[in-house]
Amino acid sequence: MTFSLVRNGTLIDGTGSLPLANAGVLIRDNRIQSVGHASSLNLPDAALSEIDAGGGFILPGLIDTHVHVMLEGVNLARDMVTPFSMRFNAVNYLKRTIDAGITSVRDAGGADAGVKQAVETGVVAGPGSKSASVF
Repeated sequence: MTFSLVRNGTLIDGTGSLPLANAGVLIRDNRIQSVGHASSLNLPDAALSEIDAGGGFILPGLIDTHVHVMLEGVNLARDMVTPFSMRFNAVNYLKRTIDAGITSVRDAGGADAGVKQAVETGVVAGPGSKSASVF
């Protein structure tokens, strides 16, 4: 059982509630266990890793419903002579997507089922992978 505490930030939970300053989010095994003022959370006796939000904002994972992970920066002349299997730039795009706080995507064309499988099996980090759940 692993615990993490995200603290030192203002929580915007996406429910329409007012932002909560000095918030804490307690995570147990990559799932949110409790949320509230950091000083009011009941912390476990077990080892706890802390993530300092640096006075910024703590948000839920975001969803992007229109991406093209295999077709970023379309250049028809280049793309016509480049084999599909050489489009490894998708790995960087998927990583940048997570870094931007997007934890779920819907690819609107260009990616085959192998991209989804690579993310789900941990071959690459991307939205929907376990790494997307870990800060």
